[in-house]
Amino acid sequence: MIGANQVAMMPVFDLIETQLARKRLIAGFPSRLLVRTIITVAIGAIAVTLPFFGTILNFIGGVAACAVIFWIPPLIWVILKRGKQRHLAFNMFLVVAWIIVGLLACIGALRDVIVIASSYHFFS
Repeated sequence: MIGANQVAMMPVFDLIETQLARKRLIAGFPSRLLVRTIITVAIGAIAVTLPFFGTILNFIGGVAACAVIFWIPPLIWVILKRGKQRHLAFNMFLVVAWIIVGLLACIGALRDVIVIASSYHFFS
């Protein structure tokens, strides 16, 4: 889990570190380590504060991960290759099927967030 967090957060770390380096606020390994530690601790604090943090991540995964992993690659293949008609039909079927699955995942996760948030009280 810790390794997956580092892989998923790498673009965020890179963006923040680049912006801070342009403003000459950080330079070198110790300051980069400090920035990454602060971001990781902040995310951990948010995760501990919100018991439905995992459900929010499910919603984000339904939107982003489903698109990037499942339906954009067949769509790109269709645009670039324009193969045989049966391949085109199969890939378009995959695109439509995964869009539906992604929408259902988003709806289910959003429902869970609403159900949990309606009965949740901070620090109770």
